[in-house]
Amino acid sequence: MLKTKIIKYLNYLNDSDYIAEIVSSPGADETLIQLLHSEELETIAATCLFITDAVLLGSQNQICQEAWESESKLAIVPELERLVLSDNHFIRKQVIYTLGKICSYDSVPILLQAFHQFRDQDPILLPRLVGELFWLGVDHPGDVIQSMITSPQYLTRWAVLRILDEFIYNSPDETDEIFLMKYKFCKSLYDDSNFLVQAEANYEYQFLKLNLRWRQENLSKSEYKKQKKELKRLKPVLSFFQVSGQFNNYLYENRLYHYSIEELETFVGQLMEETTFFRG
Repeated sequence: MLKTKIIKYLNYLNDSDYIAEIVSSPGADETLIQLLHSEELETIAATCLFITDAVLLGSQNQICQEAWESESKLAIVPELERLVLSDNHFIRKQVIYTLGKICSYDSVPILLQAFHQFRDQDPILLPRLVGELFWLGVDHPGDVIQSMITSPQYLTRWAVLRILDEFIYNSPDETDEIFLMKYKFCKSLYDDSNFLVQAEANYEYQFLKLNLRWRQENLSKSEYKKQKKELKRLKPVLSFFQVSGQFNNYLYENRLYHYSIEELETFVGQLMEETTFFRG
């Protein structure tokens, strides 16, 4: 009965009373753990959604808050952390997202372990994984990015650009440390040995450079817009964002839950051929 209610939570989104009824029921934590042990992606995803909302809605419902803080947190978080190292790419991604959403700051060590384990094995995972590490306040986030930049695997280096684009904003203020970190890392990749990494890094770097000039040289709006329009001609044929999105869809549609670097490289090569063909 509890299993069914948890799986069907999707029909009762944000209903704190529905959640409270479940978390206050005898055996709730054991049931959640059983569902996390199911090894079925859809079941684990539904369970993670329930856990996330049970934690986040705790501020609105005292029953939810007390249940999580008194018992559930100690029982559930270790199970989520165990799944961070799952063989299933999608399960890893789901539980990493969940740990970030519930602000599980003590999970940073296991997320770092996953980063080092999957850095060159699952580049498609890295934007989500590194993003949650940033969100949870990992020490020395620049070192995480630098580790990727020095990777011998071009797909890992390419993933850096997606991370920088998604989690570090494009402030034109040259005194902003975060902006300068993004500027530095894009600059270090714009002469990368791989042409796909090089093309996207150069595109991003030139925009950042323009933003920096806008502030330093006080460019007029018309001149800024003109140069920005010219830079759009540098837009690469493929970005890591495009590749990761299409590859994730390919994996999911074919019920493939893990992949090799060779399979991903072949997929990228096919995308390149298709893109070149359609562009003439």
